[in-house]
Amino acid sequence: MAGSYPYIQNFLYHQQANATANKILNVFNTATSYASYTNHYLIYCASNDLVHCSDDWQEGYILFVDRNNNLALDKYEAILIKQNALEHAHSLTLRASAALNYLQFNPDGNLHSLGNFIYCHVSGNMQFSKKIVFNRAGRARLDDDDPIQC
Repeated sequence: MAGSYPYIQNFLYHQQANATANKILNVFNTATSYASYTNHYLIYCASNDLVHCSDDWQEGYILFVDRNNNLALDKYEAILIKQNALEHAHSLTLRASAALNYLQFNPDGNLHSLGNFIYCHVSGNMQFSKKIVFNRAGRARLDDDDPIQC
């Protein structure tokens, strides 16, 4: 039984990486659908308190409706998705065009920028890392082809 520990650990690491990637992909699916259906701007940003935007994606993130397009969550605007901090000091980095640290979905579901998210496992092992790329149409996908640099 002791010999199976590395296999179980690797399985769990893969599951953590897949779960994180799927949560991010879900945000894109929700945002593009909701923005185009309601004709509102949406903001997807890092958040350390799950209310205000911040700079550190591994502390958590929010997706909220930005009805007045001021890039801030106002008291009458709704938070659609909240995600707490990543466990075990994994890292999540947004690399977007124009060096933005947030994503803005237009009322038609399109984005103002393109880029990717890089998820790096705390072990530093690249096989447990994920890259999610997105385009200006608001579509995101998992990129298994390009090597990930953490």
